[in-house]
Amino acid sequence: MGQIVYNCVVINYNNLDILSETIPRLLADGLGVVVVDNASDDGSREYLAGCPGILAILNDDNLGSSTARNQGLDHCQGDVLLLDSDILYIPGSFAYLANLSRESGMACAGFHHFTYTRVKEEAWPDLVGRRPKIVPGSFAYTHYGYYRAEVFQKCRFDENFGTGWGFEDDDLTYQMRAFHMASICVRAKYFHRKKSSVAHLKSRGLSSRIGPRLKYFRTKWGISKIHPERTRRKAGRKPDAAEEATG
Repeated sequence: MGQIVYNCVVINYNNLDILSETIPRLLADGLGVVVVDNASDDGSREYLAGCPGILAILNDDNLGSSTARNQGLDHCQGDVLLLDSDILYIPGSFAYLANLSRESGMACAGFHHFTYTRVKEEAWPDLVGRRPKIVPGSFAYTHYGYYRAEVFQKCRFDENFGTGWGFEDDDLTYQMRAFHMASICVRAKYFHRKKSSVAHLKSRGLSSRIGPRLKYFRTKWGISKIHPERTRRKAGRKPDAAEEATG
């Protein structure tokens, strides 16, 4: 058996039930899977330690999503799929997103943030025969997205965000824009236990640190609005030169 080429990074914090369904699906699709666990206490660590066919990185402390993703990416080669463990992987979606990235010329192809369902039975079991709407991307789809190799040859998740939730995807979006790399988005229906990390942190007396993270992001990029192009679209006007520079 040859050496495994890792091309998928899953980050996990207390989502054993979904994770244990997702990993077999990823392996069945032929992916080389790295799972980074951020000190879960729901049995995830024990499951991962005994899970064959994957590389499991078991952190003793919650190091935050950015650090966890970087840990996983350090073991990957070529194009890569990023997936959060509170999302159930749709079989065949790696190949679907890879093909979309190639055909569109976009550096990232991912599933839309708001076409998920919280009801597992409503999620698409696969993409066979489906014709989801394809739209220009606004983000780096870090929750469920395919990335060409050059993205993480030039960009890296900012570990200064630390623990908590929010704005790492926005930060990667701005990094990619600096290198003229864009995204494309698929409106597919997938199962997502949205903001599970926030709930898990809160239940353990920890903060999601959304305020400090937002402040750090805005200060880093020197902006007042995260996505000024949304405001422009609603107002029905074109951006001026100053806005173009920050948009």
